[in-house]
Amino acid sequence: MFRVPIPAGTTDAEEAQIHAAFRSAWGEVFSSTLSSESPEQAREELEHILGQAERTGDKLLARAAYHRGIDLGVQSVVDAYLSTRPQENRAWEAYTAAYREVSESRGVGYLLERGLTERALSSGPGG
Repeated sequence: MFRVPIPAGTTDAEEAQIHAAFRSAWGEVFSSTLSSESPEQAREELEHILGQAERTGDKLLARAAYHRGIDLGVQSVVDAYLSTRPQENRAWEAYTAAYREVSESRGVGYLLERGLTERALSSGPGG
């Protein structure tokens, strides 16, 4: 889900070029949002970059904006990117559902249940 897609049959040299191109796109997106004065300004910049990437068919720049949107919690960019990519959207939904489940399992209820279970298992017959 987070990797840079590499087409089947790509040579090692071609794969290296794709990764270098993605790093370049990522660097542009990162530097464009690094010194943003507010979250709103970063959101606007990311939306602008994603819009430009989508208009020009720059898949790597769009993916870089999406990844930066994830990092900064800019849901509008994440949603816009995924809206035209159903397979990636399904992967994102599965990831976020699993993440939520793990987060909830580490909540107070889980800790209490675990503690009680450990206590019950560690106490021998008669207490």
